[in-house]
Amino acid sequence: MNLKLVLSLFIFFFISCDVSVENKNLKNLTKPCDFIDVKMEIFKQINVIYNKYLDVDNYKEVEMVDFSKLMKLWQKNDEIDFQIGLNHWEESIKNCTNYQKVDSLKKKMNI
Repeated sequence: MNLKLVLSLFIFFFISCDVSVENKNLKNLTKPCDFIDVKMEIFKQINVIYNKYLDVDNYKEVEMVDFSKLMKLWQKNDEIDFQIGLNHWEESIKNCTNYQKVDSLKKKMNI
């Protein structure tokens, strides 16, 4: 195989397969359940960060990398909520497989 082709394929798979949830492009999502699935990923990652700092009383003790990631996750969550509202999917998302899990995590994190 051509070296350029192998290198190009490697770069393509490296970049396309490792897109973090806070950097996901929502324009590629078309169905309500797609948005709920991404929301599920977001809530799982937010929950990990919350659990990491569960006993921290002072926000200054939170690492800047974690704080930045948390803000990006919240922003992506807001974008998803906007898209759900814009498309009037509030009722249809309740039929999605991950809806109950998302709702449960939302209540657990008191959002």
